Order: sequence, then structure tokens, then C-alpha cells
Amino acid sequence: MTSVEKPTEEVSEDLPLQAEPELPKETEEPAENNEFAYIKQGFTSEIFKIEVKNLPKHYGMGELRKLLQKLNLDFAKVKLVRKNNPWIYICFRSSEARDAGIKVLNGMKWKGKELIAFEAKPAPDPLVKKRNADGEQGNAGKRPRTIAECTTALAHLTYEAQLVQKQSEVENLLKKFSGDQWHACKAQRQEIEELRKEFGGLPCQLEQIRASPLVSGYRNKCEFSVGKDPSGENVVGFRLGSYATGFVEVCPVDELKHIPDRVKMAVRLFQQFVRSSKHEVFNPEQQTGIFRQFVTRLSFATNEIMLNVGVNAKNLTEEDNEQLKNDIKEFFTQKEGKLVNVNSLFYQEMRKKDKDNKKDAMVHLHGQTHITDEIHGLKFRISPESFFQINTPAAEVLYSAIIELGAVSKDTTILDICCGA
Repeated sequence: MTSVEKPTEEVSEDLPLQAEPELPKETEEPAENNEFAYIKQGFTSEIFKIEVKNLPKHYGMGELRKLLQKLNLDFAKVKLVRKNNPWIYICFRSSEARDAGIKVLNGMKWKGKELIAFEAKPAPDPLVKKRNADGEQGNAGKRPRTIAECTTALAHLTYEAQLVQKQSEVENLLKKFSGDQWHACKAQRQEIEELRKEFGGLPCQLEQIRASPLVSGYRNKCEFSVGKDPSGENVVGFRLGSYATGFVEVCPVDELKHIPDRVKMAVRLFQQFVRSSKHEVFNPEQQTGIFRQFVTRLSFATNEIMLNVGVNAKNLTEEDNEQLKNDIKEFFTQKEGKLVNVNSLFYQEMRKKDKDNKKDAMVHLHGQTHITDEIHGLKFRISPESFFQINTPAAEVLYSAIIELGAVSKDTTILDICCGA
């Protein structure tokens, strides 16, 4: 689980403030209770935000971004509430850029709609907002979700019961699709109804869901957050939710079923390193601290393991940054961390996204630059940022089904539609 940060995090903190916008009124409340205190902590594009209304019924985010780029607007990010929402927020890098955006977009016609653009107020910090709401309403009668409920929602069921539930969900999805098709295509209604009769209310034949060969310890990639647990202890684990939904506390992962034992050992050892370090864990609310993320990648074919330590490097001097790299390398190759037998070790200097969307600096500290895994006998080189199926045995079942259903040969071309590529 990667951490999701508050609005201030999507734009580089190095960009200068160019004007003092109209901000929410100052309050006498402590900073920890002030939902807009983050505005004074450094640059945030939230203070140069506009709202655009009367958008067309159908549009894509990529299409909208291209439009803004074509108009030469110096925007930092676009905030969409939901798909095809009739209004959006656009954040800019300065008051001049914001004003130019309003001037260009207000009254502009796009896809038959005349847009309405005007200045918008900054969004409240979601963490502080939730904290204040909890304080006002109290938590009586509320049972906080466990880390297992957050990460493996069906883990309380037997695997057989999980498959039954998933089969039912797919059936309901197909019925909804059939209903939508029936309403949208009058000419096909008779054909749709005949198919429903043939397949028990479904628009097509649905086979039984195919089980995974491995149902515990199957996840080959995990992204752990580094932070504090509810008692204030430094922990490497998963958050109970995102920053955007008001969560920063991190919980241990020892009891989670889907994480391999070797990965759990790596997490415990790195947690030991963090607790013994002079550096603090990252605080997403205050933007302080160093240790932020710990990523593991494990090959089931070769048993190789890759570790990647993510840090908030902007809070480190050059000397401390180099020393921390050496300390991490020494810990995993010569000290207690040697128990993991790491094959590939990286150090990632994590930064806010800037105007040019530059990638975080990735430094190779030790071992190989990649690990190797296999699917159906094919070998794949996996680097820190490579995409690879997170459940390798289940991926083999998936690809076997595709080969079977598609009657695939060596000359077949398979299209992965809607894969996100």
C-alpha cells in the first residue's frame, strides 16, 4: 500500500510563491486543529485553484489535460471528483497563472458547452478535518477497521466461500451489463432475451471461477509505509487508509495471510534499523522526517528478493544522505539485515511531483540490478519499477485460461484491451 498524501504533495515545494492570495481567515485554534495550517508550511497549488463548471456530459481526463496544454495554461494538477463530473478543480502555480486560466476558460465553448470558471478556496487538510470531526462526534460505538480488513477484505472467509462470493459478484455484473445493453439497444432486445433464457438470466455462458494454486503468502510485491502506530512507536507496515481519507497511522503486518514469511522477516529487520536510526520516520502532515517507504519484490521461481528503501531526501544534508545509504547497505549485507540474504538493494530519494514530472532518484546500493521470475517457463527480468503480476501462480492460471479459450498458437496475436497501458 503506497501512502497517498494531502493536496500539498503533488507540486514541487521549490516553486516560489508569486503572490499572496485570499486565504481562509486566521483562527485562534492550535495549528494541529487548523484545517488550513498547511497553507503556511510551504508552496501548495491549493492557494491558486479555480473551479470550472458546466463541463460536457462525456470527457476524459487525458482529453482535458491535452486541452489545457494546448491553451498553454501553466497548471499544476487537475482534481476530478468522479468520472465525467460536471465540474472540476484546476490548481495553478501562481496567481498570474490562475488568473490567466480563468480568463481563458470562463466563457470558452467546449463540446457544445460554455464553461464557467472562477477562483476556488483551498481544500481543508483531510487528516485535520477527520481529527476535528472525530473530536466533535466522539468515537463511542465505532470499531476501527483492522489492518486485515483493510488489505484482505475477505480474509475472514474460507477460500471456498471467497470463490462463491466472487462468482456471485461476476454474475451480478453480467446481469447489469445485460440490462444496460437491453436499455441502450432496442434492436437487440429480442436477442438479449433469448440469451438470458439460454444462460439462466446471463447474457453468455459463465464458467466456474478458477482457484489460485497458492492462497497464502502469494504476494510477490509489497509497498510498505514507514510511520507511527497508534501508540507512537515507529513501525513499518500498512496504513489503515489514505491521507486523503484522514489516516496516517501505520499498523504491523505480521498477521496478514497474503504476505510471504521472508518478506515479513525483511520488514521486521528494516523496522529494527529504523528504530535504531537517529533519523525520524516521515510525517505526511508536517512534511518532516526521513524514512517513508519500504518496497519488497520476491521471485517464487528463483527465491531472489529485492529491497527498496524510500526516503524523504529533501530533509537530509548531502553528507547525511550518503551516510544513510552506506548504513543501509552495511545493515543488509554485514549486520542483522544479512539474514534476509538480499539479492538486490536500492535506495529511492522520493520527491514531490514537479512541473516536468521527474522521477524519483533511484540508487543501486548492492547486488543485482534486477531479479528474475518465471511464468509458464518464460523468464522475466524485474527491475524496481517494472510491472509484474503480483500473484505469479494465479497469473499462470489466468494465462492458461486465455490460451485455452482463445485456442492460441504461436502465430496468435492477443490484445489486452483496457489494460491501462
